[in-house]
Amino acid sequence: MPIKTLSANQTYRSLFSSTATSGTALFTLCLDEFGQDGLKLDPLGLLEDIKSAFNIPDVPQVNFDKIQILWTALTTDLVHTDPSTFIQACNALNGSAISFDIFDPADPYECAWVITELTLLDSSTPDRLSPEVRRYIGEACKEAGLVKVPAILGNVADFGDDDYFELASISTERLEDSQVYLANQEAFRQEIEIYVEDNLKSLLHELNILPLQNREAGWSEFYKSMEGKLPSLQMYSSP
Repeated sequence: MPIKTLSANQTYRSLFSSTATSGTALFTLCLDEFGQDGLKLDPLGLLEDIKSAFNIPDVPQVNFDKIQILWTALTTDLVHTDPSTFIQACNALNGSAISFDIFDPADPYECAWVITELTLLDSSTPDRLSPEVRRYIGEACKEAGLVKVPAILGNVADFGDDDYFELASISTERLEDSQVYLANQEAFRQEIEIYVEDNLKSLLHELNILPLQNREAGWSEFYKSMEGKLPSLQMYSSP
């Protein structure tokens, strides 16, 4: 049974109702409460169990999609190997409900965050990505006009054999405002890194406040170590 204090109930309601809550936080609550066997239920049954166990009136579709996509990532290879499922993961884990009627391509921001969040779930994520998914990530970067690629994407993307980067370099040399172009590219790269870092801070804060029945003994030490690496996490810490 979930922890039933007033504070815990408020946390459950806040996290499950906010579409900004990370998939990892929601999935952790469900895994802590139901275990892997409980997550094997059909989606409608699991949804009703969540509402009943955590005493919440409803769960936004996108939040349920986050839980389902992380369960899929944990138990199958689909998210890592099938481009369509990878794109659905990008949609859900970045706050857009999965739609089977409208194609919503993943941009570099979304790809970068999904690789980060999946790697938190399974550190072998970069090695599990199929050539098709790697190529999709590379094409998403090229479609966005991204030349200075952040490491989180550059380490997993396949950019193909065309002359994209070479042509970008030649074009830059010919531009009268080449310094402006390069500055914009650097800003683009930094925006993606900041987006990932901000999401990571929020995710770690959410994990830190979860009313869990089964929390790893070393969590406090890990969180404090992350405060040193991400100093702005300190704003979330208890005095």
